[in-house]
Amino acid sequence: MKRKVVQFLFAVLNNSYFFFPFTRTIYQGKLKYFCAPGLNCYSCPASAFSCPLGALQNFFSTFRVNLATGVFQPGFVVIGFLGIIGTLGGRIVCGWACPFGLFQELLYKIPLKKFKMRIKSLRYLKYAVLCFTIIILPLFLTDKFGYGEAYFCRYLCPAGTLEAGLTLPFLIPSLTKLIGWLYYYKVFFLVIFCLSFIFLKRPFCRFFCPLGAIYAFFNKFSYVKLKKNIKKCNECLICEEICPMELTVDEIPDSVECIRCFNCVKVCPGEAVKIVTET
Repeated sequence: MKRKVVQFLFAVLNNSYFFFPFTRTIYQGKLKYFCAPGLNCYSCPASAFSCPLGALQNFFSTFRVNLATGVFQPGFVVIGFLGIIGTLGGRIVCGWACPFGLFQELLYKIPLKKFKMRIKSLRYLKYAVLCFTIIILPLFLTDKFGYGEAYFCRYLCPAGTLEAGLTLPFLIPSLTKLIGWLYYYKVFFLVIFCLSFIFLKRPFCRFFCPLGAIYAFFNKFSYVKLKKNIKKCNECLICEEICPMELTVDEIPDSVECIRCFNCVKVCPGEAVKIVTET
């Protein structure tokens, strides 16, 4: 219950520009200089902060142009911000502060038959998405002026479609004239994901999210982590059943996939899993 409250608070904080029904514009004030820790679209009418993935794509898509001027500070600030968050808690943002993670968990509560998908090889897909759509394509596939494109935001991100693509045409009706095949493709992509959220535990986080892939790099050495006492574990598998990332008892809590939700700590009858802080 505490985690859900924190998740809702972060979702509201990230989307705290409540004047958009009156201004009918996207907030572009000084708070947009800062990134939200989780996945939250810059173009959402209610968004008060920038998206870290969008900021990273902008850094790499303008890298060649900025190379001539030496203006890299904003991009390095974003990288530093993600590094600090990751060093403190690894993927804890995914479990506690990501609005799109909350969205997945809420859809999963719909009372329909659930399925398990423990195909470990699929976990590596998010690293491929990170490398190609966030870094390689924006950096190397550029126009004649040296500018790249935000490929993940434009072609793949379901959070952006949900928060901005479905809301902006209602807020600004003139935008409907610009709707084309790309819009319908992204809406279809979002629908597929939403259906998967009903039947599978957080599939976007587990298999697709490049932001989760970034934070995963820090899981092994973050300040806040989980430790398991093997001698106390009786392999009752209760932690497996409650884990939102479908980790096995052998993977809990050392996996880079762990989102630090602490569900396993709460339910373990033998108190084999503990929250620890290490420097």
